[in-house]
This record gives sequence, C-alpha cells and structure tokens, in this order.
Amino acid sequence: MKKIISRTLMLLIVAVMAFACTSCVAGGNNDANDGKTQGKLPEGLGELSAELQEALMNSGKIQVYCYDGVSEYDKALAEEFATNYGGEVDLRVVSWEGWQDVFFTHYASNDAPDLIYVFEKLWPKVGNRGMLYSTKELKEKGVLGLDHFLITENEEVTKKAFSFKGEQYAFTYKHISPGFLFVNESMFEEHEVKSPSEYFAEGKWNWDTFRTACREITGDWDGDGTTDTHGYYGWDTDYFVLANGGQLITLQEDGKLVNTMNTLNTKNALDFARELYNVDRSATTNKGSENTIAMRGWLIDNIVNDVNASKVEWSVVPFPTGPDATTTVVPGIIDGWGCVSSSENPQGVINWIIMQKMFNVEHNSGEGYENLVKCFGDKQYSNGQEYLDVIKQYKEFTVAPIYQGVGSLWNSQYGFWNTIKGTSQTTQEVISSFSAMFDAQIEAENNAATK
Repeated sequence: MKKIISRTLMLLIVAVMAFACTSCVAGGNNDANDGKTQGKLPEGLGELSAELQEALMNSGKIQVYCYDGVSEYDKALAEEFATNYGGEVDLRVVSWEGWQDVFFTHYASNDAPDLIYVFEKLWPKVGNRGMLYSTKELKEKGVLGLDHFLITENEEVTKKAFSFKGEQYAFTYKHISPGFLFVNESMFEEHEVKSPSEYFAEGKWNWDTFRTACREITGDWDGDGTTDTHGYYGWDTDYFVLANGGQLITLQEDGKLVNTMNTLNTKNALDFARELYNVDRSATTNKGSENTIAMRGWLIDNIVNDVNASKVEWSVVPFPTGPDATTTVVPGIIDGWGCVSSSENPQGVINWIIMQKMFNVEHNSGEGYENLVKCFGDKQYSNGQEYLDVIKQYKEFTVAPIYQGVGSLWNSQYGFWNTIKGTSQTTQEVISSFSAMFDAQIEAENNAATK
C-alpha cells in the first residue's frame, strides 16, 4: 500500500509543479481571480506559484449528483472541498435507478450538474452527444492539470476506455477494478473435485476446464432430488461475450454504432453461456449462500469484505478468456468523472477531482488494496505464484465496454442478456427476435450524435 500511495503522491506533486508554468483562465462561477484566498491547501501538492494557489484555493460553486442519498463519504468530500479548496458543492440527490435518463432530461432543460459519474458501460455515447467537455476543449478554456494527474493507474487503459474519436472525455478517480472468479476451495476439497486454482496453476484454465469444474461440483449430494451446489454464480452472459472478443453492439472508429450480435465471437459466447445456464444447469441466477455456490464472479474490490468475514477458504482466479478472442479482455469497472459541457466552472470541476484524489489517498478511500492484502497477502497457487501478483497483472488488461449506447438502447441490451440466460430458445432465435428493435434504436442513437 505504501508504494501505491507514494507513487500517487509523487504523480500529484509533479503535476501541480507543472501547473506553475500554465496560465489560469477561470470560467463562469469560478472565483479564482477575485484576489481572495478562501481555502487552505493540504500538504503533498508541492511548491505552487501564487497564481496557481489562488486558482486551486478558490474553486467556486459546483453541483454533483449523489445517488439515493448523501452518504458520509459525500459529506466528508464536501467539507474537504470547502475547507482546503475554497469551494462550495451542491450535493444533489437522484435515484441510482435510471439516473442516466434523468441526466439527459436535466441537460436538455439546462439544469445539469457540473460533473457526472462516468463508467465504461455508459460510455462513450455521452461524449458523442456533446454532453461532456473533451480534454482538448478543457485546455482551450485554460483549465489546468489535464496532462498530468487526472489518471491514476494504468494510464493507457483508462484513456482508451474514456476516449472517443481520439479525444478523452473522462478521468478516473479510483484504480481499475477487474472482475475475477472467487473460488470456494473448501467446497472443491470436500467433494474431491479438481479446483479452478489447480487448473490455473497448471496453465490449463480455459472455457473447457471452467465448464468441467462447474459440471463436476454441481450436484445433489444428499440425494433428496434438489441440487445442493452450483458451479457458478455472478457475471452475466455479457461478460462471456466480452471475454470471447465479441460485442453485441460495436462502436466504430468513425463514431457510429453497428449491430454485431451475429458475429461468430458473439454467438459462440452466447451458446456457451446458454449451455451453462440452460443445458448443464451448472450456473445459476440464484445467489445462494457460500455453502451452495462454488464460484462467484465479482469485482475484485467489491468482494474482499465478504471474503474476510467468510468461514470457508477462498482462492481467486481470472475470468478465462474465450477461445475466439485474439487478446485477453477482462470484465470490470473503470470509475470516472466527466465535466458536463454546460458547466460554467470547469476549473472548479477539475479542482474537485484533485481534491477527491488527494482525499482518497490520505484516507484509503475509493480503493481496496489494503483489504486485498488482508485477504490474499500470504496466499499462493500451487506453482508458487502469488495471488496479489496475478491481480496486479490483470489490472493491466483492457476493460472494454460491453454496453454501447444510452437510454432505451442500454435497457434493451440488459433485457437481451437476461433473455439468453432464462429461455429455451436457441441463440439465433433470440438474436432474430431482438435484431430489428436494436437496428431501429441504433439508428436513432447515431442520429442523436453531435460530434
């Protein structure tokens, strides 16, 4: 953890020192040039010019969405923004359910917040509609720091995830959280079934061995006619498609969305998922308990508290890459901020991102590395490779967006994935039933693009 913190702080120090060479042009509600210093910057930002201090310590007013209520974390950030950055933030509560559609409504009525939460499933069509400032546009407004510190880890992965037509539109504030399979080693040992961690250590972890492990651990062990254990619960069918190098809808280089559900990569992955859920019945949508599920697909940062409190022994293995994929693609999440293009205070938005990064480092918020060390710090596979090294390695792979488009198109894709899991129809029948609707929605989405 010390290495991560030191690296992050050093990045921030270098960044703000570079700020001193850049002129500041405040926008809209930003009070940076009124000559009144209102904040008190925290330690760790390095030597700052008087002009830069003024810009960073007079952040002005911004508005931020809070989802389903104002958390203690939100309150702490608002206090930090006011105390050390001279800013004022309006924490505006919206429901998490369907908040993207709410944002479009607010944007259309000139009532949008100054920045929004961006993640790779929502991206990149918000930028395509002109709703977020690009890095280039922010630079043209004189906003500072965009070349230096708005990326945390894995800079190239982050840029790729939040770029559109060569321009970056959003910035991470947490590290990348890849999806892994967490394996109930106690269950495999009890039933004398070869564990996925053994396959992985042998270099034989793939879709065939994944399916074998699921089949062999699924069973009615007490003979009462009811399945006692299932091999897999977790990632939906969309992640099998992603891991096989497929996409339901693909964003082309020219910014247009196209329907790609009929490609071989996609159909083969959907067939594989359907067999797990509907033929083998070794995968389930019922979460169950730790005594009924052998493998769970989770974001690496979201599971650690459950693992720490568990009474069974857990290992962790990567989500296996599909046989048709040409590169390793890892399901997961990249969280970020986007500066809304209607904001009159883009420098205040960037100051908020600086503030949150500093706050997260100081308070170990927004990242779970310390918990990962508690869970897996002393654990190795049978070949001697450490769990933590594997986790670090897989953070470097591309986390690709499986959901393309927003609003109704996003919701239609969610319905498609659920249909694949729970129907007796063939993959081609499901594709045929959805294809016309998707084509119409894709056309409407492309027509809505402004960039």
